[in-house]
Amino acid sequence: FNISAWLEEKGYLKIKAGSTASCLSKFGLTRGRVTKILTKLGLKDFVKKMVPKNLQQMLPDDIGHVQFAGKAEIIDWDNSQVIASGHGPLYLLNNNEAFKEKLIMELEALEYQGLKIVKKVYKKEEIYAGEYFALAPDLVVDQAVNTHFSGSLGSTNAFEAPTRWKGENERNGLFLCHKQGLTPGKMDTSILNLAPTILQEFGIAKPEQMDGEVIIFLNK
Repeated sequence: FNISAWLEEKGYLKIKAGSTASCLSKFGLTRGRVTKILTKLGLKDFVKKMVPKNLQQMLPDDIGHVQFAGKAEIIDWDNSQVIASGHGPLYLLNNNEAFKEKLIMELEALEYQGLKIVKKVYKKEEIYAGEYFALAPDLVVDQAVNTHFSGSLGSTNAFEAPTRWKGENERNGLFLCHKQGLTPGKMDTSILNLAPTILQEFGIAKPEQMDGEVIIFLNK
């Protein structure tokens, strides 16, 4: 799901005409092609070190997608209402509550060829808290099963078959632990508990601002 392309279709995201990335793509200067040329010339590592990362990211990929810092240069910030990042975060430039509710409703109702695209849209106050709350994304879209969200710009279609993704992030994962005296078994726990647990194993106290708790393992 190319969420930025969908936002463009809805008129919520505006892209500048004649951007650097679109001109580079038009003349065939893509990341893949430039990387191959630099590799042949033995200059790849040198250029990677010397050219600022945000300039490197202005190069579109082989199908015209622009990601990361390269996106900032082609967005029409004055006329856009929402900016999307990959895997779900949305940043609202239009903070009108009615617009926010409309966007949530449209996303949660979204389907493609009978497949539900969005599991749920969360407001930031439902997820985040703390000193840096103001920097959190305004909305977070939880993608439905069998979907992948791309935050890149440059797609002409909101929906397309993945080209390189073979797997996806899942809420339920695996954490394996092995140490002397540990009783074999299994338990459900939150990913937030892993960092405090690992810190304790190295004799380091959990920082006060860190979420999660130390997992209590049952030893023999």
